[in-house]
Amino acid sequence: MSGPSVSGGDPRPLLRAGFAGAVALPLVVTTVLLALPGPSPWWRSFDAGLWAAFVGVFGAVGAMLSVAWALECRVAVVVGLVVPIGAAAWPTLGFGEVPDAVSTLVGTAVVGVPALVLGVSLEYAARRSDRRLRPTRVEGVALVVGVVHLLAIDCLTATLEHRPFLPRPTEVVHVDVAGMALLAVVVGGAILLGGVPVVLGRRCRLVVPAGFVLLAFGWATYRTWLRSLGTLPPEGPGFGISPTPLTLYLWGGSLLVVAAMLLGGLEYTLRRRLGIAPPPAPWPDPPGGEEPRES
Repeated sequence: MSGPSVSGGDPRPLLRAGFAGAVALPLVVTTVLLALPGPSPWWRSFDAGLWAAFVGVFGAVGAMLSVAWALECRVAVVVGLVVPIGAAAWPTLGFGEVPDAVSTLVGTAVVGVPALVLGVSLEYAARRSDRRLRPTRVEGVALVVGVVHLLAIDCLTATLEHRPFLPRPTEVVHVDVAGMALLAVVVGGAILLGGVPVVLGRRCRLVVPAGFVLLAFGWATYRTWLRSLGTLPPEGPGFGISPTPLTLYLWGGSLLVVAAMLLGGLEYTLRRRLGIAPPPAPWPDPPGGEEPRES
């Protein structure tokens, strides 16, 4: 049984649902944070940039949750709700502290937004297709590319920064639960950042996502290499406490995955509308002729 379609019919119900979610979720999160005990009001430390990030992130998550519900993507909705709740509970579970507004915001942005973008896309595709979505050779190759991408970053950080990212086998046993969860998020983001462009390129013939990732990876590596020249060996590069571009690339990998998918969606839309080597549909048309297949 196929799910609803966004490419045909009236899009206004989805737009209304997205707007309602974008308004409602920031208000709900603000209300919950106001009800929590704390030494000082959390909003006093918020400047204009933090307020813009707060409204933007939770507004985007609220819009995606509402649209996902309208599209009957129930699994994605559950995942999208669990992540902000887990981000809010992180200080309590990991450190025994009162939930913090900034940690909730960062956790939702780094984990919740990518999880929703990937989850809604996959579940919607599964509902549109008349056959079960199963991993194929393309996904296997993408996984290998993602792992190689992660190992390449680890090798570069070890060479340029003298501090590899991945813990050694003897160090893993000493990592606490909170650190292991954080490591899993960053590792997963790096693997997805290497693998998602492969899937988009093979299945939809999209080149912009791969180009974007290669450009970001090359820029981060080059800028980090330039900074590494500032200190002579054997002391190693004197980066201090400021993160290098390569470190920012690694820790922001999940957000870069979202950017790559959005750019891929823009490329897909423009090429289909302009008729410039239009890419194939990402999933088969549903039975019953709900949408005409483009030749």
